[in-house]
Amino acid sequence: MRLDFYYWSHMCPLNCEMISLLQEYGGKFDIRLHDISGDFELAKSLKMYYPTMTVEGGRRYYSPFGKKFLDALLVGDKPEEKAYAPAIGRAEAVGRVVPITRDNYYLAGGCIGRSCSAGFGSKVSFLEGMGLKTFGFINIISGAMAGGAEYVPSIVVPYDIPRGERTAFITCVYRTDSLWDYKSPSLRALEDYLAHDFDEVYVISDEKGVFPNGDMEFFASNNYKDNCVVFDEPGYCRLHLMSKSLWKRSCLN
Repeated sequence: MRLDFYYWSHMCPLNCEMISLLQEYGGKFDIRLHDISGDFELAKSLKMYYPTMTVEGGRRYYSPFGKKFLDALLVGDKPEEKAYAPAIGRAEAVGRVVPITRDNYYLAGGCIGRSCSAGFGSKVSFLEGMGLKTFGFINIISGAMAGGAEYVPSIVVPYDIPRGERTAFITCVYRTDSLWDYKSPSLRALEDYLAHDFDEVYVISDEKGVFPNGDMEFFASNNYKDNCVVFDEPGYCRLHLMSKSLWKRSCLN
C-alpha cells in the first residue's frame, strides 16, 4: 500500500512527529514524502491549502494523524475524516497580548493540544530562516495561551494564493472556544504589526470549520473580504480566500 505525505516543511510543529512515525511504518507501507516548500506548481496541481495532506489510493486526509490512523489503514479500514466544527463563542476575551518569538514559542505551540513537541524548535528555526523574529501574537490569560495568530510573507507560501512583497499571509489562528473569542485580540495586534511593512493580508478559511482556519464568520466580523472559493471537498470543507487591506492601519501607525 502506498502512502504519499505532502507537507509544508515545519509549518506545523507536528510534522516532525508524523514523519518520524511514518518511518516506523516504512516496512509496512510504500511511503513517499513530499515537501511542498517552494514547489508552487505541485501545491497548485494538488489544490493543497493545508500544512499537511496524506493520500492513500487517491483518498485525501488533511488532519494530523497518529498510530491509530496508520493501523486502521494496515487492516484495510478507510478512516472517515470529519471536519472540526465545534461550537464557536463570539464574546471577545482580552488578556495580555504579546509577540510570539523564539523565547515564548513553547506557549504558542500549545495550539497543537500537546504541552511539548520536538517540532517546536524546528518550527522556530523554519520561521527564523525566513528572516522573521516576530512570528505573530498570542493572547495570554491566567498565564496560559488562550488564543493566537501567526503569519509569513506571502512570497514564501506554496499555496496557490496572490503573492507580493507587500502582501502577508496568515498561516493560523487559534484556539476556538465554545463561549469566548480569544483569537480576535491576537489578530488585531498582528494586523497592526504587519501594517508597518505590508499593504494587505490574505488567509484561507473554511466556511464552517476551524481547520485550517475559520470559521468564515470570524474573519468577516474582523472586516475580511471574501474573494472566492479556492477548494471544495464535499462533506468536509469549502475553503475561501479572504483578504483585508492594511493601508488605513499603516496611515494610523
